[in-house]
Amino acid sequence: MTIMSGAGTSGTSLHMPDGSNRRVLFIGLSGRDYPFVRVRCYDFARELAKHGISTAVLSFRDHLSGGLSEVEMWDRGDREKLWMNLAALGRLLREPGSLLYIQKIHYHAAAPFLMARLGLNRYILDYDDWDEGIHCLFKRPSLNRFFWGHAEYRPILAEVARRAQCCVVSSQLLADRLAVFNREIHLVPTGVDTSRFTPAPRPPRSPVVFGWNGVVWGDLMYENMAFMLDCFAETARTVPGVSLKIAGAGQQMGRVKALVAERYGTLDIAVSDWILFTEMPAFLHSIDVGLLPLVQAENDWVNSKSPTKYFEYLASGLPTVASPTAELRRLVADGVQGFLAGSRGEFVRAMTALAADPVLREAMGRRARRFAEEHFSLSLLGDRLAEIVTREE
Repeated sequence: MTIMSGAGTSGTSLHMPDGSNRRVLFIGLSGRDYPFVRVRCYDFARELAKHGISTAVLSFRDHLSGGLSEVEMWDRGDREKLWMNLAALGRLLREPGSLLYIQKIHYHAAAPFLMARLGLNRYILDYDDWDEGIHCLFKRPSLNRFFWGHAEYRPILAEVARRAQCCVVSSQLLADRLAVFNREIHLVPTGVDTSRFTPAPRPPRSPVVFGWNGVVWGDLMYENMAFMLDCFAETARTVPGVSLKIAGAGQQMGRVKALVAERYGTLDIAVSDWILFTEMPAFLHSIDVGLLPLVQAENDWVNSKSPTKYFEYLASGLPTVASPTAELRRLVADGVQGFLAGSRGEFVRAMTALAADPVLREAMGRRARRFAEEHFSLSLLGDRLAEIVTREE
């Protein structure tokens, strides 16, 4: 097994055996507005192009659905899912020999996997979440069997990972899990565009603004939001004048809005809908401390996360209060770029300390920015990914 966790040397071009240039086509379910496809398809493709590799992105949401929301993409019926895969096949048939980069295993992986079974393409599997409990395949077992040879997610994952040229994963937990199926595993965290996400001047005497952004896709994320709101309420009792900004979407976002209105109406909490990726740097410039509650310590999805928002907080020079997930414990040190807080009491103490101390916020923010530049910049990850892709020739 090969685990790529350090910066590698980059290749300059990717060639087919006959000497012609090889194209890498990234395929994702969601669109550019959503972090996993934005970073691990669009941004990765851009970074590979800097190495002389021809790249393109096929997003089911951006190119095949008419711009549906994330929730609508997940709620499609089998007929719509099948139609999008047939449309994708029409495009893929014009890409014989291209190396396909399949981001996650949801229903969008059906068409590229079929192309590989037909011997028309090879592929890399990119896996950045342990999606066993929250996947979105076809509802009819017969359709899953047609495309993948299996009806259930776990054997489908095993089959797709086994047939891949290699697997690119975002965390150590995922590396360990997929190494059972494929000997060639490369660890590439999600990372951040440090040229887009940059620090902004923050007046030290202004009231402190906490912030969170993301998708509240189910009960697990709703529980995290409820935990965060409770911690903010206690912090606000200790440090008057603090505020909280939330920007989100997802199936459970309505419950979050209702909870804020019912229980926290007297606090300074602003809740907005999902904001475009182009507006995310400005949103982060409007806050002073980033929050990342993921309190389900035994949950595999939580512990497999390479959290995009955490890296964006770092690059924006924001100190962060985050739950100590397995991957964050592996990557960061508590009290350096921010705090890792396991319990409710630890979370509140960390938020209170940052709210009350502008010198601490400024020092942690400087270290956060430097840490992002040295370890999670997409330019560094692009070097690593280019080496991986050229190895697969």
